[in-house]
Amino acid sequence: MDNKLTLTALLLLAITLMLGSQIASAGSGTQVIAKVLMDLNHHPSDAEKQQLTQITNDSAASEREKAIANAVINLNHTVDAGDKTKLRAIASDASAPNHERELAGILLTLNHKPSTDDKEKLKKMIQ
Repeated sequence: MDNKLTLTALLLLAITLMLGSQIASAGSGTQVIAKVLMDLNHHPSDAEKQQLTQITNDSAASEREKAIANAVINLNHTVDAGDKTKLRAIASDASAPNHERELAGILLTLNHKPSTDDKEKLKKMIQ
């Protein structure tokens, strides 16, 4: 009986740890994007582009998150015209999480770097 209880406890612990890591990684893409935008000066660095590319290849990332990361990769002073349509759709999608809508909105109005108000929003996403 004691072995069954121990085995059950270990199994529950393993499941909890697996689910916890999946939940934590679900928000990590947003945090990476927000951090890149916080430090942005005209365009992301090569190292930041590598981090963003990891998001675009992450099966745990949402399609919206991947589109936002891709838009940041393509960023050069302002958002590429080809990414604006996707970002507008995300920004106006009521079913999208608030942080994804905010990131899309920040990118749509971005000119070289985020505004002071946008930086406040980004700070909250990083925390």
